[in-house]
Amino acid sequence: MIRLSAAAVLIAACIAPLKAGSQTLTGNGKSEGYLRFGVQYHDQQRATTDVALGGRFGFETAERWHMSAGAGFYTSQGFGHHDNQGYPFYDNDNHSYSILGDAYLKGKWGGSTLILGRQQIDTPFADSDDNGMVPNRFEAYTLLNSDIEGATIMFSHLVKWSGVDAPDPGRFTSLNPGHGVQMLGAIYEGMEDIALSCWYYHIEGMADLIYLESARQWHHGFGDLTLGLQYADEDYSE
Repeated sequence: MIRLSAAAVLIAACIAPLKAGSQTLTGNGKSEGYLRFGVQYHDQQRATTDVALGGRFGFETAERWHMSAGAGFYTSQGFGHHDNQGYPFYDNDNHSYSILGDAYLKGKWGGSTLILGRQQIDTPFADSDDNGMVPNRFEAYTLLNSDIEGATIMFSHLVKWSGVDAPDPGRFTSLNPGHGVQMLGAIYEGMEDIALSCWYYHIEGMADLIYLESARQWHHGFGDLTLGLQYADEDYSE
């Protein structure tokens, strides 16, 4: 953890959001993107400043025979000094970088969806953590099922990752080499204003993680009130 005596971080994620249905490139698919400007200043033993301009452009094809494909290109281009303190704006060589963060095939059959390849995952212990220039992305095999009304069940086998929390933000590196990470979760939102979720993560030879969460929301004239309970159990191998 980095302790800061003074810090200023600005991430402007919506300077120029771009969304459009693309008829020429993807049939009746969709494309979207954004530009992002980031500045961070840290005052520790010495003052450091990083400035970068980046963004994303992605598309997903129209569904054909239950199948579609998607891709997303990310970039982070620095200006001036590359101090690279705090959120990593650069790769491990302290250079600006670009990466194909999304590249997947998606199949849908009834209430089941299968996603294979580089993709966005947002769960309690594996998430995009979109707080820097380029978010986390995972190379994974993910199965989602929503046949039970109000519920979504998710299983994913994660093998690689990249992004702000990864060992090298600029490339995909292995997660628990040779074994990967297995994740099983369920979300239930079938009751009004109540959400329940439970998650299990298995990291062979390293840890087993359990996460439970419940939330209840009340609506009032002055605003909404949400009460949440969270429980985590982390069993690490010796």
